Amino acid sequence: MIIVVDACALAGELLRKRGRRILGADAPTFVVAEHAAGEAQRRLHVRRAELKRRSGLTADAVDLLIDAALDLLGTCVQTVPGSVYASLQHVALRRIPADADDWPSVAVAMLLGGAIWTEDRDFFGCGCPVWRTETLLAELVALEAEASP
Repeated sequence: MIIVVDACALAGELLRKRGRRILGADAPTFVVAEHAAGEAQRRLHVRRAELKRRSGLTADAVDLLIDAALDLLGTCVQTVPGSVYASLQHVALRRIPADADDWPSVAVAMLLGGAIWTEDRDFFGCGCPVWRTETLLAELVALEAEASP
């Protein structure tokens, strides 16, 4: 199973224990469009500043958390270069008219026959399967239980 991760879901879940559990699973294969990977990285850097102001964590603890999230992004999620999915831009834009910025994730899902992991309702009805976080987590737990003797 191939799961294309939306930028918002990726940035948020890289900072959550459940998200790190999902992304650390042996299966499925997680991929992200190059555009969405860049957006997730930008969101993590913005969250660094917010966490330092609001979380009560030390600046060093926040830096460690963000750095670990960026490392996980680089090791557990495969980035698909824009040149690979650019030819699908026109069709992908047509499938996600409410938010044109999300077309790369739709294009990658179309290209690879994958599903999209997101909480963004704009993806619903794009013609690709869509997983919400809670459902994806429940599915992975069930698959792990089935695989265990």
